[in-house]
Amino acid sequence: FDLDAQAHSAALMSAGHGPTLWMHGADGAITSIAAQGLPLGISADGDWDNSFQITFDPGDWGIILSDGFFEAQNADRVEFGLERLQGLLRAQRHRAARELLAEMDQAVTAWVGAHPQQDDMTAVVIKRVS
Repeated sequence: FDLDAQAHSAALMSAGHGPTLWMHGADGAITSIAAQGLPLGISADGDWDNSFQITFDPGDWGIILSDGFFEAQNADRVEFGLERLQGLLRAQRHRAARELLAEMDQAVTAWVGAHPQQDDMTAVVIKRVS
């Protein structure tokens, strides 16, 4: 993730993680950018020249997260899901980045309940505020 604060843009490179979510602050539309390429460490000959560029308008978000957020299962083994996560993001898009991250964590934790968490929940949340 190479952020250019002057140009309000970022070059992203996927290394097998995904998806990266790009949310438009104005209307809450979310573009899901699928994982591309091999995960880091799998091959010394990996091709990591698959970067893509996004430009942030005021209120736009970039969200890079591990699958622990959307694959978290409740006691009935139902995943939290990417669709539910995207609904949460849209509903909370007017908040600060720190608050959005806390909402994501709280929602998934509540969904899982007493069921043991099977994976990490790691996220980077970026918001252009002006």
